[in-house]
Amino acid sequence: MIAWLLISFFVLLFLGVPIAMSLGLSAIGGILFLGGGSTVTIAQRMFEGMNSWALLAIPLYTFAGYTMSKGGISKRLMDFCYSIVGHIYGGLAHVNVLSSMIFAGISGSAVADTAGDWYLITSNGKATEKIEEREAKAHIIVQDLTIETPVVSELVTVHGQEGEELSAQGRFDALTKLLAELESADLVKQISAVSVPSSYHLTVYYGDRFEVDLGNTDSLDYKLEYLKTVVAMQKEYATGTIDLSFSEGKEAHVLLN
Repeated sequence: MIAWLLISFFVLLFLGVPIAMSLGLSAIGGILFLGGGSTVTIAQRMFEGMNSWALLAIPLYTFAGYTMSKGGISKRLMDFCYSIVGHIYGGLAHVNVLSSMIFAGISGSAVADTAGDWYLITSNGKATEKIEEREAKAHIIVQDLTIETPVVSELVTVHGQEGEELSAQGRFDALTKLLAELESADLVKQISAVSVPSSYHLTVYYGDRFEVDLGNTDSLDYKLEYLKTVVAMQKEYATGTIDLSFSEGKEAHVLLN
């Protein structure tokens, strides 16, 4: 499998195919001709990667930056920040940080103000303390869920787009249930991150080895115990994806890299 991927990748590069397409075609070829997995899984993973409203921020921020540049806002903002901290040693870096803080503040978004902050939350949804990024790496990282600036010792408030507040709350409820089940299954130290793109699609990352699709919140205790069994059956160096959504019966589907 690995030999096929490398050979086909470099052959496509030699033929002048762009790198992105070479990577995709060699991977698809390996799956189709070498039985490396299901084409349905490929389509699902590709769609899930693109099915995120957060990606809309990319073109919108590009447009906002272009507008600010042409309108002179960016220059005035940078000049203002430079007048405050530009004289300090390494002033350019300070100007960059200060201008970013101001932009986050004037955007009117509590989410933008909170970006880059890390908080510990319990399995019942309460924020316990604010921590540094280096400390956060020792805990489970929550992905695909945006929160408002939390108040320590109080319940976290999730952020949802207009009309999607109930969906955001549903994802947060699914997250707290998942965290509680991870504690019960004694898997907290093994899980590096969880992703909650929807309340019926939960994903956990078993260290840096496996991406585990749990599906919805039904039978989480059974799925997590099953996960222990599946991982124990794999070789120590094995990596890949494990499908425990049980959409096709009570069996796990393992796709190794």
